Amino acid sequence: MMKVRERAAAGFLAACLFGLFASSLKANLINGGGFEQPVAGPGGFESGALVFTVGQTFDSAWTVTGSSSGNVAITPDTETDIGGVEYLAEEGSQSLDLTGSTDNGSATGVEQSFATTSGAQYTLSFYLGDVNNAAYAPHSGAASVLVELNGSLFQTATNSNSSGLTPDWEQYSYTFTATGATTTLEFINNVGAGLGYNGLDNVVVTGATATPEPASLVLLVTGTALLPLTRKRRRHS
Repeated sequence: MMKVRERAAAGFLAACLFGLFASSLKANLINGGGFEQPVAGPGGFESGALVFTVGQTFDSAWTVTGSSSGNVAITPDTETDIGGVEYLAEEGSQSLDLTGSTDNGSATGVEQSFATTSGAQYTLSFYLGDVNNAAYAPHSGAASVLVELNGSLFQTATNSNSSGLTPDWEQYSYTFTATGATTTLEFINNVGAGLGYNGLDNVVVTGATATPEPASLVLLVTGTALLPLTRKRRRHS
C-alpha cells in the first residue's frame, strides 16, 4: 500500500511540475498587447485619443516606427467620429489606430522585441479592426497591416469585412520559427490616405512547441525519485 501511495505522490508531483511548464509556455510574451496603457480619454468627437510619433515609446513596451510623416493613436471606447462611429475595442476599453491623427496613408506602426529561443516555434495572434461602412464614406474601407519579423515582411493581414458604426474585428493567427535569442515584431499601417481607422488589438505571442530545459528535467526527475526514499527514511527514524 505504501508503494502505491509513493507512486501516486510522485506522479502527482510530476504532473504539477509539468503543469507549471505548460502554463509558462502559454504565457503571452508580448507586453501591453491590449493597448490599455496609458489610459486615453475620456473624450468625444476625436478628442480622447493619445497620439504618438516615430521614436516615442508607450507602456514601456511599444515603440513607434516607420514613416515619420504619420503617427499612431491609442483610441478609447469613448471616442466617436463623424457619422456617429464608436471605436469599440476588441477587448478591454482601448485599441491602437495605425492611421493615427493624420489618415495620410503613411507606413507608420509599432514594434516590440521579446525573448525567444532560436529554432523554437511560436504562435502570433492579433485582431485587426475596420470601419467599412458605405454610410461613413469616404473615410471607410478595409483595414490592412504589414506584419514584420526582425525587419522583414512576414505576413500581410487584410480585413475587408463590412461593419456597422463600430469596428468589425477579425482575428489572425500565424506560426513562426525564431532565428535568435530576441525577435522584433512590427505592425505597419498598410492602408491608403483617407481611411480613418486601421485598428489593432489583443496581440498575443505564445510558445507553440517547446520542451523543458535540461536543468528543469533534472529537477523533475530528482524530485520524483527522492520522494520514495524520503518516505523510507521516515519509516526507519
